[in-house]
Amino acid sequence: MTAENSPQETPIRQEIPVSQEIPAALEVPVAPDVSAALASSPSLVPPRVKPRMSWGRRIEKVVLALFCLEVGGFLLIFPWVPQWGDNYFFTFADHWRPFFMSPYFRGAVSGLGALNLYLAIVESVDFLGSFLDS
Repeated sequence: MTAENSPQETPIRQEIPVSQEIPAALEVPVAPDVSAALASSPSLVPPRVKPRMSWGRRIEKVVLALFCLEVGGFLLIFPWVPQWGDNYFFTFADHWRPFFMSPYFRGAVSGLGALNLYLAIVESVDFLGSFLDS
């Protein structure tokens, strides 16, 4: 190829002069690294303070715990006593009697009772823990 036949070379990229400044709207602020300062000085981290429970909230917890205890005890025991078959709902839908008398259904109702007893224990522990915190 001769110099006359060679294609003229054109720059692919246009060079941006270094003297141009980036507009202020495009600048990204850089936050200082405070993780090292927090790790080296534990006094900068405030202690966690648990808020005190009001008396109204404590009374609410007692009532809820007693309610869950009563309902849980009833649901845990009643499906297994003979009076379970004398259910009021059997008079309206006698065809549901085999379902209600099934040990699986009785076990499910007893499971709900156990869940209520668990909630009563959790509320009681939280209530008693409120006195230890204050």
